[in-house]
Amino acid sequence: MTRILFFLKSLSGGGAERTVLNVVNHLDRTRFEPVLALSSASGPYMSLLRDDVRVEELGGSRVRYGIWALARAIRRLRPALAFATLQQGNVALQLAAALSVTGVRTVLRESNYQSLPGVRRPWARERAVRWAYGRASHVVALSNGVNEDLRARYGVSAKRVVTIYNPVEIEEIGHLGAAEPEGGAPPPGGGFHVVGAGRLTRQKGFDLLIRALARLDAVPWRLTLLGDGPDRGALEDLARTPGVGERVSMPGFVDNPYAWMARADLFVLSSRWEGFGHVIVEAMACGTAVLATRCPAGPDEIITDGVDGRLCAPDSVEALAQALEALAGAPEERRRLAEAARSSCRRFDARVIVPQYEQLFESVLAGGA
Repeated sequence: MTRILFFLKSLSGGGAERTVLNVVNHLDRTRFEPVLALSSASGPYMSLLRDDVRVEELGGSRVRYGIWALARAIRRLRPALAFATLQQGNVALQLAAALSVTGVRTVLRESNYQSLPGVRRPWARERAVRWAYGRASHVVALSNGVNEDLRARYGVSAKRVVTIYNPVEIEEIGHLGAAEPEGGAPPPGGGFHVVGAGRLTRQKGFDLLIRALARLDAVPWRLTLLGDGPDRGALEDLARTPGVGERVSMPGFVDNPYAWMARADLFVLSSRWEGFGHVIVEAMACGTAVLATRCPAGPDEIITDGVDGRLCAPDSVEALAQALEALAGAPEERRRLAEAARSSCRRFDARVIVPQYEQLFESVLAGGA
């Protein structure tokens, strides 16, 4: 049986962490033995980890402080292959692999589109990421857009990059969507209920969504934003400015966001950029119509516009407002899109995607590309 070490800071409630959790839980146990190395064995996803997964807690409040501990774990556990995601974790794993002097092969996963106009990245971090990706056995991109960006930005050769979409627990999400939402029912007032989900940061474009909804004078809308983050206060202030604060609810991170998604009239991904758009697939699995920005990268690889969802221009309040207004007044259209989405999202099911990871791991270990 092949031992594979998966490295993360923690099992916090992010898309990258959810992807690693789904891969670890679904790996074929007759061929692979997963070991999860965590800087801190904490986070809401810990309760979802299969009981047979060995967890190694490295300690340290920051990833970079745990590089030596990770190197020691690699020397002690002797995995055939080590896997990481998120740029800081990718650099840390590649350094630890070198320090371990074990010859362990590495697969790194890039989880975001990086080449955004006007967004400057620290020079030292960019050099470190280029170094790590240049020495990894293989790099996984979670969408074709990220694949192209990896090759252009970091010079990773095409033969060492593979696109593997995020694995999603389609059936489990469908079951969880039938549960009662945490904290009771959505905000009072009836009307057109919109749900968004993700960290409350500029990337997710929730400021654009609030501004767009505030333009819909003739629509009695309500908005629920699931998640937490540094922009919570700014978003609350933004909602109060046009006098729509009572229509916006922010319950924070919830264990079961699918109960909220399933009860929404529309799920909206308003991001300025993504890597894939995991929550799009989750909302589709809940049987909810989805509107997403055509941001780089991922949404237009998940949604076929007008068939199983709607796409609009990114970083545009006007485009969002127009799409929201059109869908608010078209319940039959939303039902049609939701029904098509239930079927099309199955191509992202964990039972379809995880075998692609297994094939990649075996290819890397066999010396292939």
